Amino acid sequence: MDDASAAAAGKLLPAYGIPFMPENVGRTLMRRIAPFVAKIPPGTGPAQTARIIEAQYKQMLHAVRSEGGFGQHAIIVTSDSRHLAAVPFASW
Repeated sequence: MDDASAAAAGKLLPAYGIPFMPENVGRTLMRRIAPFVAKIPPGTGPAQTARIIEAQYKQMLHAVRSEGGFGQHAIIVTSDSRHLAAVPFASW
């Protein structure tokens, strides 16, 4: 994600990264990145800023759920379609 903008990270991580994490880790990560990926207009007050950040968090949470939820397993497949193994990401 080093080369992605904050907005791109807010879409890519919930779709392709966070679903592989345990739920508590994924939720914590989304809470931490929400302020950076939320689109907060200049001059927005603190209460409205908090609402925008919470809405961004909920949007990312919805994206994770639409991808199948937390705690998914990755699989290793070779270029000739042989399934080699599942990789559980239980320990973060």
